[in-house]
Amino acid sequence: TSAGNLKFPNGHGIDFSANSHATGMSSETLDSYEEGTFTPSVTGGLSGGTISYNSQSGRYTKIGDKVSFTFFMNIASCSLDSGGLTFGGLPFTSANDSNKAGAAWRIFYNGNIDSADSYKVLGNSTTIQVITAAGDARAANTTSIDAGNRQLSYWGFYFV
Repeated sequence: TSAGNLKFPNGHGIDFSANSHATGMSSETLDSYEEGTFTPSVTGGLSGGTISYNSQSGRYTKIGDKVSFTFFMNIASCSLDSGGLTFGGLPFTSANDSNKAGAAWRIFYNGNIDSADSYKVLGNSTTIQVITAAGDARAANTTSIDAGNRQLSYWGFYFV
C-alpha cells in the first residue's frame, strides 16, 4: 500500500543474514523496536523514610534486547536511611546474566553523590544500584538528596 507500516508476524523480523557475521553471533534478525516513557524513582534507602518529587520523567528506546534510557528527577524532599541508594522504575526487567550487565552515567546532579561513584543496573530487576569507588553499595544517608529541590539526570543502557 502507499501508506502504513511494515508488519511482521510475532517471532519474525528483518533478516540481516546476507551480512558477514562475527564469531559468537546468535541472531541476525531484528525483531523488536520500541520507544516510550517511564517514571523513575529513588527506591533504596527509604525504609521507614519518605520522599516527594517536584517532577519525574524518563524516556527509553528498546532495539532487540538492548534498552537505552535517560531520566530526570527533581526531588522536593526526602528522608533516607543507611540502606543502599538505588534508583528504580526502569521500563523492562533486566537480563539475569552477568555477561549482559548494564550501567548508567550521571549527566547532572546538584547534590552530594560522590563523583567517583558508578551505577550498575542490577540483574533481573528494574533497579540501578549506586556503587562507591571502593566497590560497596553507596549508603543512602551519605548523600544529600534529602535537601530540598535536588535534581538528578542520568543516561544508560541494559539488556533484557
